[in-house]
Amino acid sequence: MSVTKYIGLMSASIMLVTSFSVAANPLDEALKVVNLDNVSYVKMDFEDYYYVQGINKENNQPASIQLTEKADTFISGDILTRNDKNQLTNQSVRAKLALLNQFKPITFPSKINEIAHINVFTDTTCGYCIKFHNTLVPLLNEQGISVNYYAWPGSGVGLFSNDDMAKIWCSVDPKQALHDAKNGKPVTEDKPSLMTCQDDIVEQYVLGTNFGMRGTPAIVLPNGRMLEGYPVIGPNKLVENSEQLAIWLNDTALMTKGE
Repeated sequence: MSVTKYIGLMSASIMLVTSFSVAANPLDEALKVVNLDNVSYVKMDFEDYYYVQGINKENNQPASIQLTEKADTFISGDILTRNDKNQLTNQSVRAKLALLNQFKPITFPSKINEIAHINVFTDTTCGYCIKFHNTLVPLLNEQGISVNYYAWPGSGVGLFSNDDMAKIWCSVDPKQALHDAKNGKPVTEDKPSLMTCQDDIVEQYVLGTNFGMRGTPAIVLPNGRMLEGYPVIGPNKLVENSEQLAIWLNDTALMTKGE
C-alpha cells in the first residue's frame, strides 16, 4: 500500500507516492509518480541527484524537486531518505550542511585568527546583498569571522543558471570578480565554457531553496540555523557599524566557538 505525502518547495506543492513498484529504471518510475506535467530534469554533479521541474497538476504552477537516480532520496524543504521499510525519513539539518560542504564557496577570510564562519547565499543584483558585502563583510573579517558566499540568483534558474553568477564562479579570481560585481563593475567571462559553473549555480540555488530560502541575503550559521535578510538589531534597525555588529553577533551566539 502506498503512502502519500505533500512536500512544499518553491511555494508549490508536489504530491509524491512514497512506495514504488520494482522497475528497471528507478528514476523513470519515480518521475511517473511526481505530480507534474511537462516534466524535464537535469543531472547534478553530486551524489547522483537530478533536478526535476514541471507544472504542478493541482495548481498549474511551476514546481520542482530533486531526487537520486535510485529514487531512494528526495530533497525538498527537507532531505527525505527511503529506509528499509520503503518509507521516507527526514534527515537533519546536518545532512543539508553536509551537502553545502560539497560546494566550493567564494570566501572572504578573517583578517585575524578565525573564530567562526558564516555561509551567505547572495545575488549580484540584490541591493541588501551589496550593502551586506560592502558594509558588514569587512567588519566581520576584522572580528575574526570568515564569510563563505554561495550563489542564489534572485531571477531563479530553471534548468539554466544566471550567466553573471556563472561567470563569477568561473573567473580566474572569483573573489575579486564577486567584489567587483558588488561594486557595479561589469562581469567578464574568463573561460571559454561556462557549463560547469552553470551547473554549480543551479545546484547552489537548489540547495539554498532546500534550506527554506525565499530571498537574499540569507545567512546559514555553522549550526544550520538560517537567518533571512540583512542583519538587524531590535525591531528593524539595520546593522551598520562595529558596535551594532557586536550586538548582532551576541544575539546569534556566533562568537561561541563551535556554534
